[in-house]
Amino acid sequence: MPPLDKFRKIRRDVLQTINDLRAKFPDTLPLNHDEYGNLAADEYAHFLLTDEPNDATLYKLCEYHNVINATKCVAIYGFSHLEDDFESPDKTRHAEFMDAHGLLLELQKEMKMLVDKQYTHIGIGLAMDAGKVLIVEVLSAKHFTVDRLNQSENGGVEVVGRIFPSLTVGGMYAARICMLSN
Repeated sequence: MPPLDKFRKIRRDVLQTINDLRAKFPDTLPLNHDEYGNLAADEYAHFLLTDEPNDATLYKLCEYHNVINATKCVAIYGFSHLEDDFESPDKTRHAEFMDAHGLLLELQKEMKMLVDKQYTHIGIGLAMDAGKVLIVEVLSAKHFTVDRLNQSENGGVEVVGRIFPSLTVGGMYAARICMLSN
């Protein structure tokens, strides 16, 4: 079982804020949470703590973490400075991360990207150091989403998901066998 994500509430609140905004635009579906996107966004957030934004690094991280259409991923990011003399009892810095996310909603270019109907998935990355918190939101376009994985009656795997309206197919069957470490 994977370790519990200490930032899951922040990720959930950020996604809810974005989907509330997207609901105000006709024909714009809610964004879907992307676990692989979270991994890429987390690594990119840690990269941005010390380095300048770099699309090549973003694409490599998205590709490494199996984010589909890695070269079509876009990242927006915001940060909030921490007060030197304030010791928060909340070690996850929920309020500070939400403040950094809120700043993205005030910027026209970033807000347009968040409500762009071509994007279907989001990975949310979080990083902090002694002086600031940084949030990275990686948007990507996929043709389907997996909602649930179940064990089937015959011992196989049942995948339950949705195909987005952009595809004109009736169904999809695909499998990839990979190492357990992946």
